[in-house]
Amino acid sequence: VLSTSMGKPGCLRLRVDGLAEKRPSVLKGDTVTVNLLGQGKSVHNGRAAHIDMEDVHLEFSDEFVKSYIPNTKVEVYFVLSRGALNVFHNGISCVQDLPR
Repeated sequence: VLSTSMGKPGCLRLRVDGLAEKRPSVLKGDTVTVNLLGQGKSVHNGRAAHIDMEDVHLEFSDEFVKSYIPNTKVEVYFVLSRGALNVFHNGISCVQDLPR
């Protein structure tokens, strides 16, 4: 369920349980895909603009933000950013170079 983001114009707020404990890990700039339940292939893309303890403030197109009815249920998919993936790969490379 998305709701309006107070203090963050143009954003919608998503409550993510476990975010404060870094489960799941969401980073600023991560891509998000939202599908309105019952609307088939109506997919909207956005990005994580700001992260709070339990909330992610998501930026979407103005058209979607204005037309979204607060507290409507949605399916949300976070896409792992390439930057995070590169950090993971660099970490593995560094560990492989350590003496055994």
